[in-house]
Amino acid sequence: MKRINREFCLTDDSVNCYGYRLLTDGLELDRYRPPVGFLMHDRDRGVAVQWTDFRREGDALFATPIVNDTLFPDLAKQIEEGFINAASVGHIVALEISDDPTDKLPGQDGPTVRRWFPREVSLVDIPGNYNALGRLYDENDNVLHDLAAHLNNNNHMNLKEIFPDLLSDDEAEVKVYLTALRDKAQRADALQQELDDLRAERDKADIKNLLDGAVSEHRISQQLADCLATDYVGKLEALRNLIGKMPAKKTVPQPEPKKADDTLASLSWDELDKKGLLPRLKAENPDLFTAKFNERFKH
Repeated sequence: MKRINREFCLTDDSVNCYGYRLLTDGLELDRYRPPVGFLMHDRDRGVAVQWTDFRREGDALFATPIVNDTLFPDLAKQIEEGFINAASVGHIVALEISDDPTDKLPGQDGPTVRRWFPREVSLVDIPGNYNALGRLYDENDNVLHDLAAHLNNNNHMNLKEIFPDLLSDDEAEVKVYLTALRDKAQRADALQQELDDLRAERDKADIKNLLDGAVSEHRISQQLADCLATDYVGKLEALRNLIGKMPAKKTVPQPEPKKADDTLASLSWDELDKKGLLPRLKAENPDLFTAKFNERFKH
């Protein structure tokens, strides 16, 4: 299990996509036991999340998810990267329902649920997710209200305005359309991730080349280059600007070893002695000096 350090809004008093609303003050949270949820309200896939640290703020209820990373190994990463970023109450048990006009807000065509509790709260990609069928149940799980038809009859024009290429107002068609739209977005996100990875690899290679060049120009030491490679990951231009401000150091040319004059090698020991060249030969070419000494005196 993995706890995600992020709060989700589970519900508030606003009108949901089905045209009704749930009053947070009427939520009997102690009856939501165990506080579990699924992914996209799909119970067949198993429990995806357990909610903890419930907190009310105004008319909103917040909680923190503990993800079942055994069944859903990638779910925590999807949450942390923002692909799954909402919660949706599901299988709502309505204990008190009102059709009183004074309870309704602008745009509310369905009832107001004054007392209620959920049997699960799912992680979803779209709040008010269409996979959470617009049904209200009694405590024995009998359907009290089926608001899916209400969704089609009242929200179809809004959906058509948002999705002009939506062909049908059938609930199943809407679900297929939105699922395909979600899958397309996920594929686009995957391609974007691949592109970002390629850019990161290219930047990493460019940073290495930049630092290698700075070391060869004696702008920085290899030890400093290793530190900068870590500190400037993903910051190629900033590193380029920094290196550009560092002057290249001129190296002190090393003197080439002196070579004995070829004329010295051609002279005998006695000739070198007569010309006073023996000290010079010894300084410039000790090995040759020793060889000529042995040649002269060790017969």
